Formats: sequence, C-alpha cells, structure tokens
Amino acid sequence: MSRFILNPFTGRPDSTGAGGGGPTPPDVATSYVSDIGTAIPALNILNVISGTGIETTGSGNTLVIRLRNSGRVTTQTIGAVTSQPVLITLGATPSIGIFVSRVVGYPTDASNTGVAYFIRSAVKTNGATASIVGSQAKDPFEDASLISADANVSVSGNNLTMTVLGVVGLTINWVIETTFTRS
Repeated sequence: MSRFILNPFTGRPDSTGAGGGGPTPPDVATSYVSDIGTAIPALNILNVISGTGIETTGSGNTLVIRLRNSGRVTTQTIGAVTSQPVLITLGATPSIGIFVSRVVGYPTDASNTGVAYFIRSAVKTNGATASIVGSQAKDPFEDASLISADANVSVSGNNLTMTVLGVVGLTINWVIETTFTRS
C-alpha cells in the first residue's frame, strides 16, 4: 500500500513508497541565500543586478559574478629569470588609471619561504601605447633567502604588465592580482 503526502515545495501529492523516503525536492529553486539576505524568485525568475565595478553574466545554468576592474594572472620563474605576463589591455580610448597590485611568489621547494609585494602605480595610454606616470610605490615583504626576487609594474605596447624576477636555483610560482580605477 502506498501513502501520499502533500509536497510542501510543489503543492502536489507525492508517493513516499513502501520505504518512506519523504517528499521530492522542488522542480526549481525556491530561494537563493546571499551574503546579505535571501532572494525569492517571482514566477521562477530571479533578477541578478550588479553594483559598481561588478559584472554578472549568465549562460545555461551558470551565473558568473566578477570584479570588472581587475586582472589576475599566474606565472612561473625558474632560476634568476624574469617573466612579464600581461595583466590588463588598456584599450583604444586615451585614459589614465591608478593600479593597485598584489604579487605573491612561493617557491616549489620545501623551504616554506615566500615573497609578497604591494605595488601602486599610475599608467596612461594614448589609445595605442601605454606609459608609466611617475614612479611606482612598492612595499616588499621578502624572506631573507628570497631578497634577490623582485616585482615591478611595467608596460608593453598598450598593456599593463608586471615583471617578476626569480631567484637562482629556485622555481617560484607567482600570482598577480590588480584592481584599478581608470578615467
């Protein structure tokens, strides 16, 4: 003999079968918990609205929320060589911006050492070529064995780049994140 109960999510009767099992989940999500509050869809539609500096994109069953005015890259140095990854392409419109970069490097050996840099800079473009305005301000945080490592804002063509310098005998994995305000 089967039992039927009213599913509180769908409002329809559900058979719990001989072994129980409880109600089935809803056909669609009924609430979306966020950092501040909970959103309830109206007619199965949930509007996602971005704020200042935030971009949202949706496709299929995926929603992406990201910081619009930022760039993130990873790179690796093997030995005392430089790497210069492109962080941000500045575009065809003349402008100037202030860039705040956080750079961390961690050797792949078991030394438990690292380096970190907090760098502030201004970069302008005429729409075709980028140039650094003035000089960067850098706060270095380096373990003693990595004092020869370095990181500096640089430009290449119309791109903001970061040049990192490795250390002899070490492989260093670098993560570089930059946020900016641009005219």
